[in-house]
Amino acid sequence: MAWIFSLAIECGENEPDAHSMAEQFNGQILSIPSVSDIRCETHVFKDAESHWWADIHPLGASAGGVANAKLQGASELSDLGCQLYNRLRNARPLYRYALAGLEVSGFRYFSEIDKEIIDPSLSGLVISTDIWKQLGMPALFQEFNKEYRWIPYLGESKGI
Repeated sequence: MAWIFSLAIECGENEPDAHSMAEQFNGQILSIPSVSDIRCETHVFKDAESHWWADIHPLGASAGGVANAKLQGASELSDLGCQLYNRLRNARPLYRYALAGLEVSGFRYFSEIDKEIIDPSLSGLVISTDIWKQLGMPALFQEFNKEYRWIPYLGESKGI
C-alpha cells in the first residue's frame, strides 16, 4: 500500500482559483539535504460537494509500494512539509483551508469543517480567518498570515 505525502488546498467553488494555486507549486523545487532536489507536481480535482482542490505532490515523497520513493523518514517529510507551508504562506489567490501530510488529499469536505477540527492532532491545518471566526476564534489557531490562522505544524511523527 502506498502512502502519499502532499499538500491539499481547498479552493471552494472557484475552479480557476484551484488551477492558479496549483500553477504556483507545479514544477517548484524543494531541497532536502539528504537526497537530490524534489520537484512538485500538482493535480486539480472537484470533490463530491463540487468544491475544487489543488493537491501538491512532491515527487518521491511516497513509499510502501512506490518504487521511486526518495523520502521515507519523519525528519525528511517534516522538512518537506515546512517548505510547502512557507510557500503556501505567500500563495495567491485565496483558498479556504489546507493541510500537508500523509494521505491528506480531500481530507475534509467543506460541510465537515466544524468544531471537531479544533484538534491539536491536526497539526498544520490552515483555515481562513472567516472560518476561524465562524468556529468562535479558537485560541489553538495562531496567525499564519494576514488572511489565515493555523495549528502550527509540528512535523511528521513517523516515517513511511
